[in-house]
Amino acid sequence: MRVFISWSGERSKQAALCLREWLQDVMQGVEVWMSPDILAGERWFEVVLKELGASHYCVACLTPENFRSPWVLFEAGAIANCPGGKGFACAYLIDITVDELERHPLSHFQMARADENGTWELVKSINEARGDARLDQHRLEKAFKKWWKDLDGVLQVLPNPDFRGHPSDGPAAPKCDWAAVKLGHVGIELSIMPREPLFAE
Repeated sequence: MRVFISWSGERSKQAALCLREWLQDVMQGVEVWMSPDILAGERWFEVVLKELGASHYCVACLTPENFRSPWVLFEAGAIANCPGGKGFACAYLIDITVDELERHPLSHFQMARADENGTWELVKSINEARGDARLDQHRLEKAFKKWWKDLDGVLQVLPNPDFRGHPSDGPAAPKCDWAAVKLGHVGIELSIMPREPLFAE
């Protein structure tokens, strides 16, 4: 099974990098991909589209700074609405609450807080999405408890956000249409989108 981790911004990126390695420690047989895996010289957008098509589950690492990112919406929507109903998406909430995502496109998907209980629910969800390849829950829980402190240690020391509070405090994102997201697209012209939202330093 292949998991695609979506991120935007430095805090989201750091959490995503750790989550990528951590999930593969906890769940044998799960491959995790995120955009820093793109090699220099590769056609980045073509690679992203290819990985979206090959992935079964999207984890969108959301923070107060990035939850309006059109890239996050595009990637989550592309996987969740893949043909055959075989795609899954979950918003991983880092210093942001479910209430803050009311009427947000990703509120239609699963959401999990970036704490021990929420992360356990995320892990169980990914495991169930594996179908016949899923791990026995007792073994999964044992692995989760063994590795949880590693992930928690990173989550506790993420850098301070560039801004907090109301979404208007942050940079404006292009308008995104939910009807378009459901089809795996966003209501903007992706061919002219800069790389910065996806490859933020």
